[in-house]
Amino acid sequence: MGKPPRESALPGGDEYLTLPQLAAYAKLSVRQLRNYLNLAPDLALPCYRPGRRVLVRRAEFDAWLLQYRQRGKPVLTQVLRDLGLDPDKLADTRRLRPPLNGAESG
Repeated sequence: MGKPPRESALPGGDEYLTLPQLAAYAKLSVRQLRNYLNLAPDLALPCYRPGRRVLVRRAEFDAWLLQYRQRGKPVLTQVLRDLGLDPDKLADTRRLRPPLNGAESG
């Protein structure tokens, strides 16, 4: 009898991915993922290095990637942050405002 297949899945559907698997999942190159692994410790992509292999948990990658999520124009987002405003918590200004009732007082 042969060995049972190796399971990389964790309870809850999370799994460990090799860099080529992660590259296919994230639609990034392996080279770019390696660059992310080599960032400063507080910014680097979290990984596990059993021996010479590099493994990344899919859920940890997804959580790490959220720090790069942006909405709107990057310049506008940066200006809002410089003003101390959180762009994600601002009201959606794309909604139509209700018309004003009566004449404006002046």
